[in-house]
Amino acid sequence: MGYRTDNYNMGRGSPSSSPQASPRALGRETRRIFAKISKRERKSRSSRHIGRSSRVTKHTYPPKSTSGLRVTKKKDDGIPDKLLKGPNRQILGGIGSNISALCYINAALQALAATSYVDWIAKNMPADGAAEKPLTDTIHKTFQFLNTYYLYKDWPKGTTMVTPSPTDLDLADFEGRQQSAVELIERLHLRLLRESEGTENPLEGRMVQRVACLGCGHISWSEAEWTTLRLEKPHVKARGQTISLAGCLEFHRRVGPREGEGITCWRCVTIATRNILSRALKRRHADSLSVERIIELRRRLGVADNALKNRTYGNDDIQKDLKLVHRKPPYPHGLPKVLTAAERKEVMDAYYQELKEVSIRYFPCWSEAQAISKLPRILVLEFPNVAGFIAPGKVFDPFKAPPKNKNTVKYLPTQNFWRFLLGDEREASPVLRIRPKDGDDDDGGNKDVETTKDEGRKGEESSDPAKTLMYDLRAVLIHRGEDMGKGHWVTYRREWQDPASTKEEEWWLCNEHSTMRVTRADIFGAVEDKGGKGTAYGLVYELLPPGTAPAKKPGKMPKTNWRMDEGLADMSDVE
Repeated sequence: MGYRTDNYNMGRGSPSSSPQASPRALGRETRRIFAKISKRERKSRSSRHIGRSSRVTKHTYPPKSTSGLRVTKKKDDGIPDKLLKGPNRQILGGIGSNISALCYINAALQALAATSYVDWIAKNMPADGAAEKPLTDTIHKTFQFLNTYYLYKDWPKGTTMVTPSPTDLDLADFEGRQQSAVELIERLHLRLLRESEGTENPLEGRMVQRVACLGCGHISWSEAEWTTLRLEKPHVKARGQTISLAGCLEFHRRVGPREGEGITCWRCVTIATRNILSRALKRRHADSLSVERIIELRRRLGVADNALKNRTYGNDDIQKDLKLVHRKPPYPHGLPKVLTAAERKEVMDAYYQELKEVSIRYFPCWSEAQAISKLPRILVLEFPNVAGFIAPGKVFDPFKAPPKNKNTVKYLPTQNFWRFLLGDEREASPVLRIRPKDGDDDDGGNKDVETTKDEGRKGEESSDPAKTLMYDLRAVLIHRGEDMGKGHWVTYRREWQDPASTKEEEWWLCNEHSTMRVTRADIFGAVEDKGGKGTAYGLVYELLPPGTAPAKKPGKMPKTNWRMDEGLADMSDVE
């Protein structure tokens, strides 16, 4: 098919694959070979090479690296077999360790290496003579290695990097047990921010939360930053449930009951206190009160009125002026050691019951809703296990890690997140949804959310460029095993976004030291993890600049041979 590579002298090509050049520019032996070829054959051969030169990525690579293996192909060309199988097949840098339970670190670093997070780390490298940044330097060197192309025949010599330990990453509390790869991204990024000297935060998103009291209608707003966005999968006790990523985002911004007991509404407390003070001044025996007592009651009544008028009922000084003091019974310290567990429980239950009876209690029902107010440049989505989820046929055991929720989330190569951002309108009613930036419909009102719930399954294209926030999927974090307390993490990731490389889409399975090309159908097919029957627990997206066309689909590839994956298998029994 006329494929060629640039680094011919590095042993990755043959004389028949060398580029065409004038005989004068070549050596004596090569000119002798050309003399034996007719002009007609040379002309035909030269035409087959037009537009097929590859570009070498601009990096400083370790020995035995082969950066120029990707080639620019004509339309309908397939991917050459020599890049996919055999000793000369192409691989990415792998990362592994002899220490167990570090696979989550490998998976997280491979996922970040497929994004512009690499550039952010490079910009934060210390200048000559500046203070050292040990963690930034460690991650920078790791990314350089992971984004280098190698030949399989050179593996394992020079193509396996030792995994940084949790202590090396300033996460000593992670030592000894497997952790979540998505949680590692969050914790590691916070450590790197300390060395970034105030540069842009590529993972910073913002969330607006609205909490409404269903007793008095009081609404409070709060805004918080986040590094990873947690979404819920369907948690019914049955397997085979499937939902789109757009459906998870819709569920995330729903209006629902606020979880937790004993949440005090200080507006309800102030209203109730005012009613008590009013009744005390109007009762039959009010005449028997002393003048000082009446003055005090009226003063507190005025404080309550001003607090309700100025909405300062949550102020600590206001609560002291109203004398909202809880009459707490003494805590039962020093219980005899001879008491059984049942007897101790009985004593504590009696204490909490008395506390409940004598305390001023205004714990109404609450509703809450949350919406994204700012999306980061690199968007990390997490699908954690739902608390209390019990798989079919399993019994809840508080001393074991919860079983995995294996319901499936369907995701797309590109996703438009525009309609999941918070709109300009913030409703006061606790029963209304926080509306996204859907814009106006034909009648001048806001578009109904329910009418757009299936847009995520239709390609996520928008006819209005002003209402488009297209994100490109860069990595999928997979966990293999029966529960989150043990198992194995792998990553499906995209190629490194080098401006000098071709723009063709590539997908790689990164399993410890082993890396291999996989097809697009392996990523977006019916099965989340064909190679190991794992479950997707994290997605890493990156914002596409306006007007940027998605990467070209890869050329035709043969069916994936999963036996080429030489990394760890399921490892369900590994802690």
